[in-house]
Amino acid sequence: WVPLSLALGAIGNVASIAGRSDAGGAFFLRLGKTLAEQGVVLGLVAGVGGFLVPRLLGRTTLPSLGGPAAGVAGAAPRALRALVPSRAAIHGAAALLFVASFPLEAAGAVRVAYASRAAAVGAVFALEARFHRPGPLSGPHGPLLLASLWMIVAGLAGVALWPAHRVAMLHVAMIGGISVMIFTVGTVVVTSHTTPTTREDRPAHLFPALAAGMGVALVGRLAAEASADAFFPVLGVAAAAWVFDA
Repeated sequence: WVPLSLALGAIGNVASIAGRSDAGGAFFLRLGKTLAEQGVVLGLVAGVGGFLVPRLLGRTTLPSLGGPAAGVAGAAPRALRALVPSRAAIHGAAALLFVASFPLEAAGAVRVAYASRAAAVGAVFALEARFHRPGPLSGPHGPLLLASLWMIVAGLAGVALWPAHRVAMLHVAMIGGISVMIFTVGTVVVTSHTTPTTREDRPAHLFPALAAGMGVALVGRLAAEASADAFFPVLGVAAAAWVFDA
């Protein structure tokens, strides 16, 4: 996923250049913009987040890429387990669906594009983090990380359901999902290196504060969408909450 993300960024730059040439057009401009804004970021989140978040959640089972997907195989009847695809096959199919969603969006098929993107990212999170299954979470950061996975998928799916509110739904994914994930992981890393080594002694109050700040930022950004007369003041409150958390 990481090499794919970097490749999508490079392709996006080329598409943006082509869109500004005499032979280019609006399709390449839209393609380049979405690849640069979402292809790189969401691909890195699927790759790095799909590897790191399960470990921070305490869900660290890591079968080989060539073996069957453990969560799927375990739920399948014994006679059907041989038909369960490998983790590599699931990742490959998700990556193809993810890549295909960008030209679809550039061509105007917004609903199909975001449904495909949500399905691809959701498949990685389900396979690696099993975010769709209830279970114990590791530490006070666990609920925030789990919520961030859901918010990313929900935001992308929200665009598919309500394309007229694309910007608002993308902020659900970017603020409620990616920002929460980044800040939570960063807080875990910093506190693990600067506080006592036992997990119980680490400052757990930071995570509720982080959740509150991100909640204000997300709600404020969504409220700004519906507050034409007070757009910039409300947006300023949302931005201040985001910066405070950062």
